[in-house]
Amino acid sequence: MAEGTDLLAAATNVLRFFRNESCGKCVPCRVGSAKAHQILSDLLAAGGGPADVNGEVRQLEETLRKTSICGLGQVALGPVASVLGLEEQREERRPST
Repeated sequence: MAEGTDLLAAATNVLRFFRNESCGKCVPCRVGSAKAHQILSDLLAAGGGPADVNGEVRQLEETLRKTSICGLGQVALGPVASVLGLEEQREERRPST
């Protein structure tokens, strides 16, 4: 990925792919991926970043991972969770003032 790429936007784009490829059989994947994509798309449109993601997206990731029938639903929010994890690591490494 090119330097300066917005990782949350890229992860949201991957989520859009998973949302579109969902078979729709299980509710967690069908509803959860669409809801998470809408939340993140709205956040990005408002100029937000990883630090602005609320707990609802993290809860959706856990729910999809634990309750989706197939692997697609279980990993749909994986890229987003990875970006959020990177942001948390960066925050922990910042010196306190």
